[in-house]
Amino acid sequence: MGIAGILAAVNYKADTVILWLIKGSGQTGAYGATMKVYELIKLVPALFVVNFLPLAAAAKDNKEFGRIFRKAAAAIIIFALPAAAGLTIVSDGLIRLIYGPGYESSAMLLKYLVWMSVFSFFENLFFSAYIVRGLYKTALFVNAVSAALTITLNVFLVRYFGMWGSATACIVVFFILFIMYAASYRTRFGPLVIFREFLHSAAAAGIMWTVLYFINLPNIYAEIALGAVIYGALIAPLIWKLYVKK
Repeated sequence: MGIAGILAAVNYKADTVILWLIKGSGQTGAYGATMKVYELIKLVPALFVVNFLPLAAAAKDNKEFGRIFRKAAAAIIIFALPAAAGLTIVSDGLIRLIYGPGYESSAMLLKYLVWMSVFSFFENLFFSAYIVRGLYKTALFVNAVSAALTITLNVFLVRYFGMWGSATACIVVFFILFIMYAASYRTRFGPLVIFREFLHSAAAAGIMWTVLYFINLPNIYAEIALGAVIYGALIAPLIWKLYVKK
């Protein structure tokens, strides 16, 4: 478990180190500012995972575990899609609010990098679930592959594209991680059927994005409030069906 944790840390930190070594402090500062905002966003799905782990550990068999995991995966989708869509609208105001003027490149990068969240949130869920179910070797293998890819892609892409190369490497690596974990999950526990939840969340996030894009609101607070109301109203039936209705 310790080695797997170290490898997971490589996936999150190697990009910054390699960017600094190749491109210096200028681009690293802008990239780091973006990543700090992303780390804050990650706190919300981390709470999902914390509440999921005791239930996963207590599951009596694979069928019960699969049922619990499906609800946790749906929760990740319900949060990740509107977060990614919304941040493409409010990233300029959010970066300005946190850092002040002069970080326009960080705001642009956040609009691109935020789509990594859909896959990285799942990586955290899969990794934690595999650890509590005793599947250490699988978690170790997946994270070893991803650590190697993280270093290789960053060394190559950063040289030519700078911080945009780092961001691209992150998205590619976490997408590959998601595919590897999903394939392993299917072999051990059966298919992860969350297509309807994905469609519902994607449609709700798309409507929210469209409204925010075409309505010129005075500040970021109004944008976040309106986005939350629209998405909340559209996603409420799905949440009721999944987590409230008996």
